[in-house]
Amino acid sequence: MKHTLSFGLVIGAAVLATGGWVESAQEKVTLETRVATLEAQVENLLAMSEAQTQEVQGMRVLVDQTVRYLKQQSAGATAMLGTLSQAEKLGFTKGINFPSRETLLAGWRSQLTALSKDLPGAVPEPEEGKAKDAGKRKRRGVR
Repeated sequence: MKHTLSFGLVIGAAVLATGGWVESAQEKVTLETRVATLEAQVENLLAMSEAQTQEVQGMRVLVDQTVRYLKQQSAGATAMLGTLSQAEKLGFTKGINFPSRETLLAGWRSQLTALSKDLPGAVPEPEEGKAKDAGKRKRRGVR
């Protein structure tokens, strides 16, 4: 009986030891699988991040080009305002049906001012400069 009990204990200990080893091997496989999955996810996220970075850089170039274009339009509008003022000084609004010419100049000025309004990156015009310009127009009779 002693031998049977000893033999049973040895077998039981072997089963427990084997079960523990199998469990540890399964944990190792599970851990390795999780690490591999996480590494794949990190690689995927890095690739997505790189693609988004390139997309943002492309958009930045487009924004810079758009702002440059808008600044050129604003400069053209400012130059045209000067041309209109010069035409008015030279007598464009004199003659037959002069109110229609004044209306035309006012409409052009409005359009050209709108082209420069809220320009991205533009420095706002000082308030005193606007007041001086408005005063000149009133004295000349232009609305």
